Amino acid sequence: MFFLVVLTILQAAVYLHGYNLAQAAAAVAVEETRLYDGGTGDGYAAASSTAAKSGGMLNNISVNVSRSATQVSATVTGDVPLLVPGMNLTVTGTASGPVERWVD
Repeated sequence: MFFLVVLTILQAAVYLHGYNLAQAAAAVAVEETRLYDGGTGDGYAAASSTAAKSGGMLNNISVNVSRSATQVSATVTGDVPLLVPGMNLTVTGTASGPVERWVD
């Protein structure tokens, strides 16, 4: 029983770390996409690269970036490694922000 409690605590820490990584990747995607000459491809590449550098903490990474005339949003989803059998943990990080634009 003690071993299961310890594994559950460690799994929670892995989950939170994975969530932070997904959130950081989404924020990077927004920062790249919101630039005046940026596009969704730039955000997708930045988020994918950031998530891939997680050292195996995020698997099955999915990136979705959208940009309108005034707003950018990004969502990064991935699975975290499992320590407790029978659990399926997916984390999602989202970020949004305004597009850089020239206003007269």
